[in-house]
Amino acid sequence: EVNSFSSDLKLSKAYLLYWAHQFPYTLCLDNCFSEVDRYGRFECLIGIGRENASKVTKWKAWEGKTSKWLMGGLTYDLKNQVEPQLQNQYQPLVDVGEMALFEPQIVIGLGRHQQEWKILYQDPAFSFNFSDALEEGKGAYQQAQNTTQSPLEFRSLTDRDTYLQQVERLRQHIIDGDCYEVNLAQAYVAE
Repeated sequence: EVNSFSSDLKLSKAYLLYWAHQFPYTLCLDNCFSEVDRYGRFECLIGIGRENASKVTKWKAWEGKTSKWLMGGLTYDLKNQVEPQLQNQYQPLVDVGEMALFEPQIVIGLGRHQQEWKILYQDPAFSFNFSDALEEGKGAYQQAQNTTQSPLEFRSLTDRDTYLQQVERLRQHIIDGDCYEVNLAQAYVAE
């Protein structure tokens, strides 16, 4: 269950992500070797799901069921149901339902301050060899390093004037005492 590849953890993380790219469902939760989160148990978790992975997109379909692992994300549509007083009117760029969760066939983890990756969960039907995955990922990584690609162009979905109006409106809320701190976020798309 435990591999012996620990000579370069950052590089092994990159190799595993390049290996995981071949699967339709991959989720990586990466702490980026940050020391800010003192309570987290893991530096990195990577979950892989094949085409036949169980998927959950509705809260009612999942509620009350247990699963060894579910990985993915919750959407604002679900937040709007759970917390109706915090409604937002944003339309998602990609409609995935209330949640986009999958049951991974394998979960690989690197513990905080650990030097070895561990298989935290593996479906018995999922064939996995850590050394082979690293070698395959290394090959894909090296090939990508030798390929010239045009960089992605990111653009904000909020124009400058609208953003500045939002900042002023939020500043007034702070002055009025409605709140003392605000995190104004904006969506970007890559093309």
